[in-house]
Amino acid sequence: MINRPSLRTAVLAAALISLLPAAAIAQEQESSAGAAATSRHSKATTKEAAAKILYPKATRAEPKTGDSKLQDKLIRLNQQIDAKKDDDALVSAEAILADSKANNSDRALAAYYAGFAVMDKTGGNRNQAIVYFQRALSENALPNNVHYAVMLNLAQMQINEQRYADALATAQRFLSETQSDDVNAYAVVGNAQYRLQHYPEAAEALKKVLTGNSADVNNDNVVQMLIDCYQQMKQPAQAAALAEQLAAKSPNDKNVQMLVANIYAGAGQPDKASAIFASLRSKGLLTESKDYESSYRLLYQIGGRPQDIVALINEGLDKKILSPSADAYSLLGQSYYDLHQMPQAIAAWEKGAPLADDGEIYLNLAKVDGQNGQSAAAKTAARQAIAKGVDHPGEAWLEIARAESAQGNKPAMVAAYREAAKDPQTRSQANKLLQQSGAK
Repeated sequence: MINRPSLRTAVLAAALISLLPAAAIAQEQESSAGAAATSRHSKATTKEAAAKILYPKATRAEPKTGDSKLQDKLIRLNQQIDAKKDDDALVSAEAILADSKANNSDRALAAYYAGFAVMDKTGGNRNQAIVYFQRALSENALPNNVHYAVMLNLAQMQINEQRYADALATAQRFLSETQSDDVNAYAVVGNAQYRLQHYPEAAEALKKVLTGNSADVNNDNVVQMLIDCYQQMKQPAQAAALAEQLAAKSPNDKNVQMLVANIYAGAGQPDKASAIFASLRSKGLLTESKDYESSYRLLYQIGGRPQDIVALINEGLDKKILSPSADAYSLLGQSYYDLHQMPQAIAAWEKGAPLADDGEIYLNLAKVDGQNGQSAAAKTAARQAIAKGVDHPGEAWLEIARAESAQGNKPAMVAAYREAAKDPQTRSQANKLLQQSGAK
């Protein structure tokens, strides 16, 4: 039996939800934060900030603003932030945080501005910014509008840094304390739950994101995560229904179309999967090696399409788009073999075997050469298979034994059968053949 190639199907890699720029929140909330700490904001600005309550159902009471003994330092820090003097701002912020005369409001504002200074710096350390924003929240002295904007921004930054459990906790706290239905918060919850492989919980949050339809969230990414949740939960019908919507929206997006095709294939709808593949190919959308790789893997997954696989792989190689690889040549050879085109199968495997990390393709060559009476070639290929390593070396030793028998070398045949008997996979067959050969 020819060893069929082992191909990993394409795995969905959903992108991260967009991180809201910290600077945007800084600009939106600057008047409110500044009014609480400095005297340079006008009464009109203060009234305007106070009038727009972003979280009217918040369980947290608005903190009372007391007199600050560090007003001049806070004004200077604010000016440094405005002038984008980030290093100076960080020095000023640290001085305020260490000042024994600072109250909670002073420290909260210093940490708040320090976080933005870090983010504004080229190559800013997000983890350092996260520490500052956590400090700003822990002081519990910022106005609600700012406090919860920082909390949401923090959750998004934690997602970006792959701190999924932290991001989930922060976003859930935001939703609980604000009692809001903020889509951006549900996007963080859904993303974090998805990354933590809590698929039912992720699906619930992601559905709320789609219902909210926020311009701040990439809905295509959300849909792809939701589709994968349904697949992980063994709900192919729901996954396929969402996939159809995604495909209709992006008919010329090859990545989306490949995703949908894989879903159809996994849902037992090979005809729909094949139709998508044919459409992509006819539109000339297979322009990268990975496109051809995804396509031939999809065809292999569908099954029963050796002729199409042969045409596809040869097209990619002829166009010099598909990178020559053991994977491609292994499947090309297998497809030729399934079509009973042995010379072409051998030619493909001869190209793929030296590129492979193991000796499985050499083992296929040995079997085909042996079937075609090419005993010398079969023996050579079998030894190459053993040298590179195969899952069941006994199969290679059986091919060597048959080749030695065809060449009339009984001692070498017996020695090969004995080697095959060492492999549990071929032990019974090898011992039976040894007995038939009359070996002692």
